[in-house]
Amino acid sequence: MAKIPFKDVKVLVTGATGFIGRHLINALLKEGANVSIICRKNTELDQNVNAYTGDLTNLDFVHKVVKEILPQKIFHLAALVNPSRNMDLLEEILKVNFYGTVNLLTSLKKIDYDSFVFSSTAEVYGDNDIPFQENMPLKPLSPYSLSKSSAEMFCNMLSKSYGYPIKTLRLSLAYGPGQKADRFIPQLVTTLLKNKQFMMTKGEQKRDFIYVEDVIKALIKTSLNRKAKGETINICSGKQYPIKEIANKVSDMLHAKNLIKKNLIYRTNEQWEYCGDITKAKKILNWEPSTDIDNGLKKTIKWYKNN
Repeated sequence: MAKIPFKDVKVLVTGATGFIGRHLINALLKEGANVSIICRKNTELDQNVNAYTGDLTNLDFVHKVVKEILPQKIFHLAALVNPSRNMDLLEEILKVNFYGTVNLLTSLKKIDYDSFVFSSTAEVYGDNDIPFQENMPLKPLSPYSLSKSSAEMFCNMLSKSYGYPIKTLRLSLAYGPGQKADRFIPQLVTTLLKNKQFMMTKGEQKRDFIYVEDVIKALIKTSLNRKAKGETINICSGKQYPIKEIANKVSDMLHAKNLIKKNLIYRTNEQWEYCGDITKAKKILNWEPSTDIDNGLKKTIKWYKNN
């Protein structure tokens, strides 16, 4: 009988109550993993999950949890995500995204684990030329991308200098069922489903959207892959679309073309091109996305209609 890689394996997931985290937990439970999570507030999750309520910025709390769980695999998804250019957010975002990562890895120092997957973002590329390649210099344009760049560098130092089994994934813009309506695609879909006007910019900025199921497959493959140790890998669709095209696709699917209003101004330091190269993911992880944008949008719309 074939061995199931995650069967009874102790797995720790941070950011488990977020969009990607919830999808990941469901996948891990189906694989038979023994899942523990750290979450900032009480939330309803599968009863088979061991939940620890607390904050990654509290080192004593993190130490206690890690010592109790003794995880073999860690997925670090927790982050304060806000891609705005608001410098007032800098201190809080660094505290959560950088120092939270430092605290978690510090607490794991004496634990015998075989994989730590750090979820970063393609936002760290900033205004580099496309397609974004992993060896490009980091050019963060916001407090959020700065915090992720800093956390990446810390992970890289521990991996290269001390041999920690850390693997970094730079995710492009994930979308799909169950995402909160504060992101572009779910906000677009839910607004049009309510037959309300959707306000946006002219939508000339291009983005690389990746369906959430493809992200989950990449996370799991990375956790099981020894060749990925010490590597930074793009998890993207490898294609970019002007967001006005995404808006048009969704409005066509919902027969709501007249509800799109393109009159908002662009944000400061707008990122116009955004597309990742997935050559490395194909080579090391044997991964590439299997859901194209049209099918992904159809699945997403179907979920919001039913929920």
